[in-house]
Amino acid sequence: MFTEEENLIELINYEAPLGKSDHVVLRWKLLLATPTISNSQVKFNFHKGEYESMRNSLRLIDWKERWKGKAVDKMWSDFTKILYELVKMRILVNREGKKRLSKQIRRKLAKEVARGRSIVGVCQAKTLTNTSS
Repeated sequence: MFTEEENLIELINYEAPLGKSDHVVLRWKLLLATPTISNSQVKFNFHKGEYESMRNSLRLIDWKERWKGKAVDKMWSDFTKILYELVKMRILVNREGKKRLSKQIRRKLAKEVARGRSIVGVCQAKTLTNTSS
């Protein structure tokens, strides 16, 4: 077994051939360490954007004067920067980890909460009857 790195392969096993072949089957453990990739990308909640105020902000810009004498790629770059700044100001960011529970889990949780309330009610009723006698 040839590899570019040392100690990449561990535990080589020689096993019986497949079918009528005279070649042995090799099985080995390949040691790979994969880096943990954290997602630091900002995710916007676009369905809750303030689009009317974004349109109004874009209307206030004198585009002819701003882009006078500029090449199309520079105009596009400028427009995307402006738009991104408006998005950052006018659209909420999704909070990571805030995920909605499935309906099945919500139902089970509601049942458990109701059960807990009924148990608490029974315990309070018993406590009240014991203290009043």
